[in-house]
Amino acid sequence: MSRSSIAKVSPLVVAIGETTSRTVRRSEFSDAIAVMVYAPASLQGAITRSYQTSYDGITWHTLTDSGGSITLPVVGASRHHYEMLAALFWRIAYSVAPEADEVWRLSKQWSI
Repeated sequence: MSRSSIAKVSPLVVAIGETTSRTVRRSEFSDAIAVMVYAPASLQGAITRSYQTSYDGITWHTLTDSGGSITLPVVGASRHHYEMLAALFWRIAYSVAPEADEVWRLSKQWSI
């Protein structure tokens, strides 16, 4: 019988004047079967937010599936993801820089 465990992971912050979070490397989630992304308690309006993935950490692509872009959770919500676990690198990207830091908390689940 398979059991799972959950752990916090360093958050992703899109800081004042920046349009991307830190880059998450596959090694941070190599044991994960899922990632939970927790939205900040408040988000500034008029900013398009997306997940981006990369094969080499240089060229970035918006993460999509057959239904379109994979969306981030809304204010105060969380979302369970599997999609970015197949990427070598991923991050959160904004269409414009926020006026205040926005912190996206993460946790990962793995089988033991």
